[in-house]
Amino acid sequence: ITIKEIAEKAEVSRTTVSRVLNDSGYVNEATRQRILAVIDLNSRIFLHITVNVLACGLAFFLTYSFGFKDSEAK
Repeated sequence: ITIKEIAEKAEVSRTTVSRVLNDSGYVNEATRQRILAVIDLNSRIFLHITVNVLACGLAFFLTYSFGFKDSEAK
């Protein structure tokens, strides 16, 4: 299940779901419980939330990639 799917089922924004999952920022307690209920309902089937490292890196301007220049290249 993705954050987008949780948000759609709980009828909230993806940002609100992210705040609940990361326990950061203010979220109304009733909204928090609605999101957790959606997560709990889906976790009984299979809950697999992964972090997209590339997306996080782009959000913070860190891609963890590097380049090099071959001084012998023509």
